[in-house]
Amino acid sequence: MQEEKNIKFADGSTWDWKKRFHSLSAATEFLLDHTSRIGPMLEEVYRRLKSKEAQLHHVKQQLKKQKDINNGKLKRRHNN
Repeated sequence: MQEEKNIKFADGSTWDWKKRFHSLSAATEFLLDHTSRIGPMLEEVYRRLKSKEAQLHHVKQQLKKQKDINNGKLKRRHNN
């Protein structure tokens, strides 16, 4: 007989499928349905994250360019 392993969540709690479902098959179907619903949401979150990442990269480039311009102005003032 194979020993059952508990499924642990990130918060440390254990998922006791026997209390919520009448069979392991029903619990599996629930999980498959749940992942099929959250998959598209996760893809949207990932798309938004990539967009924000690109925006942040652009802002960083602009700040670096402005810093270089300001440093050049300070050097010219200092040299005069």
